[in-house]
Amino acid sequence: MKKTIALLSAIALLASAATAAIGINTVGETYSQNFDTLGNTDGTNYTFVDDTTITGWHTNSEEMDSNSNEYWADDGDSNSGEVYSYGTGGATERALGYLGSGGNDYTNFAVALLNNTGGTLDKITVNYTGEQWRSGGNTNDNNNVLVFSYQVFTAGAGSIPTSTDQTGWTTVSALDFEAPQKNLVAGSLDGNIAENQTTFIDIAVEGLSWANGQELWLRFSGNDGVGTDAGLAVDDFSVTVLPEPMTISWLGIGGLGLLFRRAGK
Repeated sequence: MKKTIALLSAIALLASAATAAIGINTVGETYSQNFDTLGNTDGTNYTFVDDTTITGWHTNSEEMDSNSNEYWADDGDSNSGEVYSYGTGGATERALGYLGSGGNDYTNFAVALLNNTGGTLDKITVNYTGEQWRSGGNTNDNNNVLVFSYQVFTAGAGSIPTSTDQTGWTTVSALDFEAPQKNLVAGSLDGNIAENQTTFIDIAVEGLSWANGQELWLRFSGNDGVGTDAGLAVDDFSVTVLPEPMTISWLGIGGLGLLFRRAGK
């Protein structure tokens, strides 16, 4: 009986580890990721293991699903549809990106966050830098955008679809990254320079109803449009959990009361 209990406990522990999410323990806490631990040898393929290559992060794509979850280090030179660790040469400054193609019709990146605060969370702010590492020479919007969305799951039940389907997900257009360069001739770009970037600062995501013990998944998805695609990536990502507005209001009222009390002395 003891052996059976021990075996079941071990299985439960493994299952928990396989679906682990990044714990958010306090209101006001910020989680950040710069992706600099991704492979950086240009032209080399690596294996992306969900929740291991980068803790809490999950990826899939049509190309990955056909090739054992491989991703490639690249500086924008490649026109092959893949998931990429984008960066200059062998530099350790990396960004997580993708390029769509006929053989890579969908790509998803997502981070899973677990609410350990003891209360229900309603609002977060998101920051990140969108980087363009390749021009597709194409103005078709479907070729040139990473779509941001979120979904709340029961702990351990979260996943990303093997498509760009947004059923069950809430999109946030203010966090969509649209390629800054659409009209250039197809070819590589330096995603580290400002003209090839869009910076998203403190973009609010509200109405979450993210209960204690639940997971919040934040997702970027891109597809293959008509013609050649842009190489798009996410860097310097962060999310901050904000207190409920009512909490702020009561703090404000309390502070005013203290001021009046002092003024009356």
